[in-house]
Amino acid sequence: MASWTTNRRTWLERGLALVLAAASVSWEAAAATIKHEPTGLFVFGGWGRQVVDTDHVFPAGAILEPDRATWFVRPGVEKKWCDLGPTEIFASYRHDDPGSNPGKTVSASINFWQAGLVQRLEKADMNLYAIYQFAGGSFIGNAATAASGAPVGKTSIDGFQELITGAKINF
Repeated sequence: MASWTTNRRTWLERGLALVLAAASVSWEAAAATIKHEPTGLFVFGGWGRQVVDTDHVFPAGAILEPDRATWFVRPGVEKKWCDLGPTEIFASYRHDDPGSNPGKTVSASINFWQAGLVQRLEKADMNLYAIYQFAGGSFIGNAATAASGAPVGKTSIDGFQELITGAKINF
């Protein structure tokens, strides 16, 4: 097993070095927040994109989707409804188009949903939080990706759900 890992790592390192040596990567991003102080209503959103330009020649059928993009929006309300401190109630949606993984996937589309509650405890300089998250999506494979065991065509990714609770103390 050790020799396979060593050989595989060496192959990956050489392959990555070839792609990066002939690649140009650009990043673009923007984000903004707006809040109406009297009501506590807010919206936070953003967008980002990475473009990989490469002269690397991939094996036949291995497609490189050069753009990777993400965008998100998070509306909510933050208001002091009790003496403990401000409470934030929010929802968010994020969409990712992570591009391709040559030889593994042609493209993918992933969606994230989130809803949460954060209670600030001002006297303790602490936050209590409960957040529900869901992630799901799909990816596309072709004949070249089938060689790596990936399905051909569009495949749905089973949704993943989690509930996160906790506390953060500032000191």
